[in-house]
Amino acid sequence: MLISINDIPARGLRLDEDATPAHLLLAPEDGVKGPVRLQLFLDRNGTQVRVTGRAIARLATQCHRCADACELPLDAEIETCFQPATDEDPVVDPEDEEAYGLSHYEGDLLDLGPLLRDGLLLAVPMVHLCRPDCAGLCPDCGDRRPANGHCECPASHERALSANPFAEFFRRQKSG
Repeated sequence: MLISINDIPARGLRLDEDATPAHLLLAPEDGVKGPVRLQLFLDRNGTQVRVTGRAIARLATQCHRCADACELPLDAEIETCFQPATDEDPVVDPEDEEAYGLSHYEGDLLDLGPLLRDGLLLAVPMVHLCRPDCAGLCPDCGDRRPANGHCECPASHERALSANPFAEFFRRQKSG
C-alpha cells in the first residue's frame, strides 16, 4: 500500500477504507480474512511522517482445544514514524528507546504494507478458542466436552472412578 508524502496535506491525511489481505502483503496461510478495515491518520512534519491508527480484520483458524474451525477478531494498533532513508545504514543502539518505532522510506513513497502486515500478525492471540468456555475434547471418546468439562461417556466415567482413591469404598457402600 503505497502513499506519496506529497499527497499528505499540512492538516494530515485520514484514511478510512477497506483493503484486501493481499494488498497488505498477507499470504493465504496467514489466515487473515478480508476485508481489512484501515483507520489511519498520517501527519507530515517536513520529511517525517507519523502514522497512527488501527487495522481491523478476522482470523480464520482452529480452536486449540477442540480443533473446530473458528474466526477470531484482530485489532492491531498502528503507530510509527517514517523518515527518509539515508545512504548510511544507522546502527540502532538497543538502549535508545526513541529509535524503536522508526521506519524508513525512499523517494517520496511510503510503503504501509509491511507495517500493517506486521501489526496484524502481532495482534494474533497466542491461544485460539472457539468460545471462552471451550472445554476441549474428551481424551477417552474424542467427542467435544460439554461446558462443565465432564464428558458423560462410559470410559470417562470409569477413568474418573479409578482415579478416585475412595471409589472402591463408595462402591462397597452402595452394594452392601
